[in-house]
Order: sequence, then structure tokens, then C-alpha cells
Amino acid sequence: MKANRKFSTGATGLIGGDYLHLISKKHREWNIAALVRDPFKANILQEVYPSVEIIPGDLDDADVLEAESEKADVILNFANCDHLPAAEAIIRGASKRKTPCYVLHTSGAKIIAWEMESQPQTWGEYIPHPYDDWDGVRKLTDVPTSKSTPGSVLPDWAAHRDVDLAILHGHHNHRGIVRTAIICPPTVYGPSRFPFFTRSIQLPRMLNVFLRRRRAFTIKGNKNVWNMIHTQDISEMYVLLTEAAVDQRPGNLWDEYGYYFSEHGEFVWGDVICEAARLGYEKGLFDSPEPEALTNGQVSQFWFGGQMNVSSTSLGSAQRASKLLGWKPKSRNIFEDIERTLDAEAKLLGV
Repeated sequence: MKANRKFSTGATGLIGGDYLHLISKKHREWNIAALVRDPFKANILQEVYPSVEIIPGDLDDADVLEAESEKADVILNFANCDHLPAAEAIIRGASKRKTPCYVLHTSGAKIIAWEMESQPQTWGEYIPHPYDDWDGVRKLTDVPTSKSTPGSVLPDWAAHRDVDLAILHGHHNHRGIVRTAIICPPTVYGPSRFPFFTRSIQLPRMLNVFLRRRRAFTIKGNKNVWNMIHTQDISEMYVLLTEAAVDQRPGNLWDEYGYYFSEHGEFVWGDVICEAARLGYEKGLFDSPEPEALTNGQVSQFWFGGQMNVSSTSLGSAQRASKLLGWKPKSRNIFEDIERTLDAEAKLLGV
């Protein structure tokens, strides 16, 4: 086995790319291997970060994932949080090691919006069900059993939960060898410092739909609330966790306690939509400075299901990383990034 080897998926993506930028400056002593499917991106990555070992492949290459995971002391899964076979391959590889392997897996805060997700008639309303990763961490990491009571654990069918469970089962089935930490980002905004175009999901996709319609819209005024985090703040959390893994730091950092919300404040989606509408109209991209009030059924005709990501409420208080790792996100907010993101989506659409 190679000592001091870090294996990353999603290294050319938004968060993974920014993480690579940070560790290339802070931890040049680490050996990094990155799974990359796009030869063009692989060439860019190799040019900018020549010390990174490129592993050609994608998340469907289970044998590659398993083999590379077996070689690594730390695995960072930044890629698709809904790709169950990839997560299972990573755990299989990690479990073959003779020494501990730390698996840092990226989930998503849609997982704690499960109640509203299952009730489309509530989309756009504010129905809070707050979670936290300190006192309430076992609600997030406990594996359901026949003795579990309603509300004591997340339901198996919640978004991303099947993959989270695959990671958690890795710890339960291979104690002392597979050590896990699940990082759960909310709405991510802000640019990555990776030298290639990257984008997040919720805000860009919503703005893309607005641009194609030439008008913003709301559902029930979008009073729903999400937490937010800047790309460059969450990548700092990954660096802190990797450092703790390299040190094999003890304490309630891993496994049944290893669940990390990564937020710095909250926002109302309706406020973001109104600001986007104002900016889009000023730039001549929208036909009205006011969002159009639509029903969920009307939106489903042109954005089926996508509206749930901006019409539910997801609140997960990030306490663990601050208390145990000294994580300190900077004071900034999503409203500072709306114009940049709108311009980027307009450029992609050629408008």
C-alpha cells in the first residue's frame, strides 16, 4: 500500500476543484490521485497541478474505484451524491486495507427536506423542521432498525439517503478500518478557484430556467428557507477534515458522530428570486422586474420536479466542524453572487 495517498472523485468540479487549489498550496507533501473522465479536463488538471496523478475513469468504473480506494488512506468523494454503486465500490476498496482508511463523502441538504419533498402541495411554503449536527447527530447517522421510532432517524427514502447509508454501513461492517465522515452542503454559491468553469446546482439551474422564459417566477411567493455556504468556505472544511484524518485524530469526528452540516446563515428563496428578477430586467434579459406568480402545476409543465430544489425548506445547523475543527466560514451571502451567476448562465445560453 502507498502511504499518505489521497484519492479524490469530482476533483475537477466546484468543491473538489477548490479543495485541490487549497491543498496544492498548503499540503504539497500529500500524494493526490484524482479520478477524471474528461481528457480535456485531465490535461488542464495535469498542467496546473503536475504532482496530481490522473486516474482515467468515471463513477461507473467500479473496479477502478475499488482498486484506488484500497490504496488510499483518505478518500474524498466529491462527485455525484446519488451514485450508489460508486459509493459501494469505494467502501469495498477501503475495507480491504490493513490500516484505517478515512472516507469523506459529500451528501446534500435535500436529505433533510424529505417531509416537504413528499408533499408537493407544500412547495413554496415555510415549514421548518430544523436539524443540527451536534445534539441531533444520531438522527442523521443511525441506521434504521425494527426498533427505530418515527422521527428518530431519517427515512430510507429521503434524497441521497441510500448513498449515505452505504457509507455508514461501511463503518458498521468494518469497524476500525473504514472511518467515515459525511459532509452535507446546503445551497452552495460562489466561484471555485479551480482553473476551469464550474457551477453549483440550485441557483444556476433556476436562473437558467428564468432566462429561457425571460421572466422569473415564484410558487406561493417562495417563503421557504435554506441554509447557504460559499464554495471556498466548504472546501476549507474538507481540508480541516483531511488534516484530522491524516493525523488519525481521535474524538467524535468520525463514524456515528461524523456528520457535518456546512452552512453559514440562511436565506429566503423568494428574496433571491426577486433580486434575480430585478437584475435580469435591468440587464435586458427579462421582460419584467417582477416574478410571475405560478402554481406548482404550471411550473411542472416546463421544469418537472426541478422546482422542489428551490421550493422546499432545508435547515441544518453546522456546529460540529466549528467546535471540533475550528472551522470559521467568512461572512458573506448568496445575494452577492446572484449577478455573477446570472451573467454566467446568460453566457452559456448565448443571450
